[in-house]
Amino acid sequence: MAQFLSVERLTSQPSRTLGLFVLAREFVRVIVELPVSTQATILAAMMTPIVTVVSIILSHRYARRREIEQAQRSQEITFYAEFLKDYFNLLGKWKPDREADRGRRKELLELTGKTARGLILWGGSDTITKYKALRDYASKGSDDVQGADRGIVVLFGELLFAIRSELGHSNRSIQEVGLLSLFISDSEKL
Repeated sequence: MAQFLSVERLTSQPSRTLGLFVLAREFVRVIVELPVSTQATILAAMMTPIVTVVSIILSHRYARRREIEQAQRSQEITFYAEFLKDYFNLLGKWKPDREADRGRRKELLELTGKTARGLILWGGSDTITKYKALRDYASKGSDDVQGADRGIVVLFGELLFAIRSELGHSNRSIQEVGLLSLFISDSEKL
């Protein structure tokens, strides 16, 4: 008998759940047997604390979720700032030259390995999709260096739009060429 009534057993999650269920069932049974006017009075009196408790629980849950999102946001911004610095440095070296193209593609592929690790943690689905398209395009290589350069820049522009959206910025009034013109002088030719 002592084993059946042990503190560990009585305070375990299944025991508490079963106890709450039995308590609720008995409470409902007693309420049902009361006259309707008494039932209404009891239920009305119980609604205020129930709604209050549920409201407090939900507000704490949403506040905690928001707190976690804010903490992650700063790390996400740090990752994207480093990511953009590396890619802008690489694109700043980009010139239409077939021999140099092989070296740049190798450098871009090395950078993609570093970036992939960060995107797994911080990247949204659209950003990951755009990044994968850029990486796949860059790894293929092309005989047409000018066309390949144009393709990489356009895909990079799409990736920038995805990053901006993920960080909460609106891209509604910005055209892709307008965004690219911030770092490419003749972006209208793209």
